[in-house]
Amino acid sequence: MGDSSGGMLWIYLLQWIISNNKPVPQGVILHSPWPNLEYFDNVRFSTDHYVSFKLVYNLRQLIIGKGTYWSNVTKEELSKISPKDNSYKGFPPLYITAGTNEISIDAIRDMSEKMKLSGVEVILDEGEGLMHTYALFHMWSPQSRWVQEKIRQWSREQLKLTLLAHPNEMNISGSREATQRFNKARIALLRKFQNQNQVINCLLNLK
Repeated sequence: MGDSSGGMLWIYLLQWIISNNKPVPQGVILHSPWPNLEYFDNVRFSTDHYVSFKLVYNLRQLIIGKGTYWSNVTKEELSKISPKDNSYKGFPPLYITAGTNEISIDAIRDMSEKMKLSGVEVILDEGEGLMHTYALFHMWSPQSRWVQEKIRQWSREQLKLTLLAHPNEMNISGSREATQRFNKARIALLRKFQNQNQVINCLLNLK
């Protein structure tokens, strides 16, 4: 999971993982991720009082170096600190949250559409009238608590799908025998529920 600039780092990391043929995570959760360092130049007017234009520009300046002008950053230098735009093929399922009032909402929507066109399974959960990283404020916001519950359910579903697809990969080195038996029993139970759902769907289709 990553939020804001940390979400951008996750996007960069996923691109590196895929380009280097490393194992891809089962799924990734991103809260108001920066798509890259370039989108700031095309942001719209925002009513988000949590993250201002001045703050994001100052943060970008810290990344590229205090004495460096953004216009002087080369493409080669940018490729070392910022994700590539429209390079999402092979990404795992993503659950993205964003507030409709934050300055990056248009860029996040655009990125999500590009991901879908690349064959990535993406959920973009927008908080209407809410701010940057709204999903993290569960102690004060009922909308945040609700989206975190949806994320919990999504995470469990991703784990279930992985267990069903790769049951033989549960023999992790160093695992105790009891843990392995528990995992096998859980897989069998998930398969049972899956078969029951298939039967129910068939019966419903007969009506």
